[in-house]
Amino acid sequence: KRRRERRLKRIRKAAEARDAAVQKVRGVQQEDCNDSLFAFLFLCQFLLVSMAAMAFGPAAIHDRLTGAMADQEGMEHDYNPFAGLQSDDIIVNGLYEPPKSDGGDVGGDLAGRGDERISYIDYVNVIQLICVASGYASISAIFALGFMMMISRNLLQAILIFTVVVCLLWSVLGLTLSNNFFIPVVGFLSLIISACYTWVVWDRIPFAATNLSVALKGMRRTLDIPLLGVCNLVATFAWTICWICAFFGASDYLWNEEELSNDWMVVVVLFFFFSYYWTTQVIKGVSQATVAGIIGHWWNITDEEHVPLCSSAFYSALSRTLFKGFGSICLGSLLLGPCLLMSRLCTFLRLAKPKIMRLWNPELPLPSHESGDNALNNDVISRHINQWSFSYIGLYGYSFWDAGYKASELFQARGWTHVVSDHLILSSMSMSTVVIGVCTACLGVIVSEVDGYSFTAAHKPLTSAFLISLLVGYYLSSAFLSIIQGSVSAILVCYAVAPVDLHANHPLLSKEMRTGWKQFWIQKK
Repeated sequence: KRRRERRLKRIRKAAEARDAAVQKVRGVQQEDCNDSLFAFLFLCQFLLVSMAAMAFGPAAIHDRLTGAMADQEGMEHDYNPFAGLQSDDIIVNGLYEPPKSDGGDVGGDLAGRGDERISYIDYVNVIQLICVASGYASISAIFALGFMMMISRNLLQAILIFTVVVCLLWSVLGLTLSNNFFIPVVGFLSLIISACYTWVVWDRIPFAATNLSVALKGMRRTLDIPLLGVCNLVATFAWTICWICAFFGASDYLWNEEELSNDWMVVVVLFFFFSYYWTTQVIKGVSQATVAGIIGHWWNITDEEHVPLCSSAFYSALSRTLFKGFGSICLGSLLLGPCLLMSRLCTFLRLAKPKIMRLWNPELPLPSHESGDNALNNDVISRHINQWSFSYIGLYGYSFWDAGYKASELFQARGWTHVVSDHLILSSMSMSTVVIGVCTACLGVIVSEVDGYSFTAAHKPLTSAFLISLLVGYYLSSAFLSIIQGSVSAILVCYAVAPVDLHANHPLLSKEMRTGWKQFWIQKK
């Protein structure tokens, strides 16, 4: 009995010490607007691309439509409703060679001009394909969210297994139906990577599933978060159309009218792709920071309190993110993606190494928690740039650099660094977006084949349709599902700061959280 009392006393003292350490590093509301320089740079590139879209896009589309309708005047009938809108290329560079197949796509006025360089862009086909791919990807992402909420407890297992199955089907279909070795090779590589990753993280799934389940159940209590996801879809789709008009229009003008050199054209192309990536990442960053603010409000209210659609918490979190944390999000959107990719790779290798060694020697012990903590704490980049940075920006308004550091200090004070740094949920969401992107790409190939679209100078329309639809499907679905990533990160931060508030306001979710964490700790001891 005395031994038990002494043990309980030590546990209480350790818990009090952890709570005192947490109180020292917990976030404090900030009032300043941080990292304003990066907000200015982002707005400059955004306005530059937008003005290019307005300057070049409408005129080019009008000219293309006018030329297409003129080509159609002499036609008697064609079953294809888009007949006459198809061109031979998105961008045609080089000497013109009339296609050998019957009913060529390019108008007859180009015949006999084999000594000229032809460069034009078919905006209509590209925009039509993007609209079809965007609609399918948006519907798929929304249904995926509903499916995730229904099977939240077994979601991670379903995602990992489904990803392996999709990669296997991709490989088999690529071998049987494609004459190009690229598709089956990519499929086999994806199959190997997904299977190895599933094997490495399988024993950590129950714990991560608990965090994901609580986050999804928290999202059910308010419609503001799904509404924010729909706003992400609309913003990403609008930006994609704007970017397409700007990129193709500016490239066409600079290449034909100004006859810009190849070296400068490379710079222009790189700038446009950088602009698209940065803007889509900012959309996701704003979403995750806003979700963190909404979760922070929900954390402090009871289950009995009704949260209406477009509540004051939604407007407050969104306005705080846009007016105070926008510069930090712009900076984070530049750095977070590459750093998280490297961190996920290092984490995978860290988790895989002991399992591979135990295959050769089953008597080897598993690595301790402290070794994982020390490895993570000694990484300066991971301490300042991590997946909780946007949550701290949305909850407290820190600068990007300080937000990541404060979050790392918080989890270090709790002793949870190794627990929350496995990136399993983030990787599973990435797999989901890749699957949606691949399905969207397959739809794009079907649309291109049925409607007779032809997109590339190499006369490989299926490859172009596949790549365009893949990118559209991936970026739209990742923008929508970023609300899940934001919810999980915010739940972990709030649980580290105030677990008692979760127990007082949401006892059922608190019980689920404590049960999952307790089982994980017992398993790892």
